[in-house]
Amino acid sequence: MNHLLPQAAELLELSDPERIKAIRVPKWINYPRAMDLFDKLEDLFTYPSVARMPSLLIWGDSNAGKSMLVTYFCRLKNASEKIEPGLPVLMVEAPATPSDREFFSICLERLCAPHKVNDRLENLRSQLSGLLRSLETRMLIIDEVHNLLAGSGARQRAFLNTLRRLSNGLQIGLVAVGTEEARNAFRVDPQMANRFEPVKLPRWEDGENFRKLLFSFEVSTPLRNPSHLASNDMALRLMTMSEGLLGEVARIISRAAVEAVRTGREQIDAASLKSLNWIPPSARRECAFEPLGDEAFTD
Repeated sequence: MNHLLPQAAELLELSDPERIKAIRVPKWINYPRAMDLFDKLEDLFTYPSVARMPSLLIWGDSNAGKSMLVTYFCRLKNASEKIEPGLPVLMVEAPATPSDREFFSICLERLCAPHKVNDRLENLRSQLSGLLRSLETRMLIIDEVHNLLAGSGARQRAFLNTLRRLSNGLQIGLVAVGTEEARNAFRVDPQMANRFEPVKLPRWEDGENFRKLLFSFEVSTPLRNPSHLASNDMALRLMTMSEGLLGEVARIISRAAVEAVRTGREQIDAASLKSLNWIPPSARRECAFEPLGDEAFTD
């Protein structure tokens, strides 16, 4: 199977259900913009402890690949750094609203630390700070930080002050991850806006790098026949369906590959992409705001 990487070719020996399960496992694909962001994350991770630590705000459209990028970085660091016991990078999701108590509780739960959710706020803060020091944590990644917008301006500012106080006290780098709304939220506090360097993860455009990305997906997807995803026709179809969002590209290829195994076609082609009846992200958003008519409930 010359069209596959060796590790993908080995998966062809699995049963169809096992191969489908392997196809559905998210794959990390290296690409230039991700490597640039990895360099910035590495610079922050290795930054010497100072009173006013620099921080990053990684932002972009929903499903652009932000969460997968920081998750992969977190896993690499926590697996490669030899700190026993230790946790070099802590990654959590921002609370649904800008709540200090909920944020501390989320962090403590992630660390499997017993705590009382209704305990005094300062006790929760102290417990979290003590644990992060003992674990020698050097970076805190907060995903979905655009949840800040669910609160009032005063609550947003209070939560941002909590992040600043945590960073100053522990002298660790902060990485906030979210949509463009997250960037707007951080502009509420001029000090936070100055501290967090904004880095955008843009949508893909058709071109050489996009074709290389599709080639990387193909050689990693265990199908018996080549799909030629990087060809002009297939690349344009995938660009149109995904609207340049990496997460969409991955889902489309995964779903089409599963169908290719189930039907025995063992390749992704134009017909199989069409059979997915894929609704592009922009059309999904429009549908979400349209009222449902009576026909929506008919068989």
